[in-house]
Amino acid sequence: MKNLIVALVAAGMLLSSSAQAYQCTSRPDAFSKQLLDAAQKESNSTDEVRSFLDKSVDIEHMSKSSLGPNWNTLTSKQKSKFMKMLKQLMFTSYFKSNHKAGTVNILSHELVPEPNKTARLSGDVVTKNMESEVSFILGNHKSDCWMIQDVIIDEVSMTDNYREQFTLIIKKSGIEGLLNKMQKKIDHQSKSKVTQ
Repeated sequence: MKNLIVALVAAGMLLSSSAQAYQCTSRPDAFSKQLLDAAQKESNSTDEVRSFLDKSVDIEHMSKSSLGPNWNTLTSKQKSKFMKMLKQLMFTSYFKSNHKAGTVNILSHELVPEPNKTARLSGDVVTKNMESEVSFILGNHKSDCWMIQDVIIDEVSMTDNYREQFTLIIKKSGIEGLLNKMQKKIDHQSKSKVTQ
């Protein structure tokens, strides 16, 4: 759970940029520059954060990776529902855990091509709340836009972390049990937001 919170904080650092920051690009170096520029800006607008998240994160890829082989057992309706809920949980968890990470200091960064048409943007990142090695796995989406496919904090993958949790729930309660548990968490987060 700690690694999930740290991953969300790191994603939040990038998502705290303006809505205009994300532009579809077919080059990983151009997308990396957008992410680095975004990480060093601050914004108070949740709408801007949501806009950047919607445009720069490949939620379909993250959903497939988070479910592993279980993804192929879902109906089309379940896949759509799962992607929508995963995005909502990531978004609300980010704001609950750390709406504003504060000043981001990227001590160093490097873009390295990876197998399977991906690239890794890695850097040493320091904020008021943490110091970590953060890597963003970037992939070329079917729309020919480079997007975030995973966030790795100190060698712990966000999608691997999700997959471990989701696999246990599916083994115990099935896919409908997972979807119900996700919905309950979303409902709880919504109620908590109203009472704050």
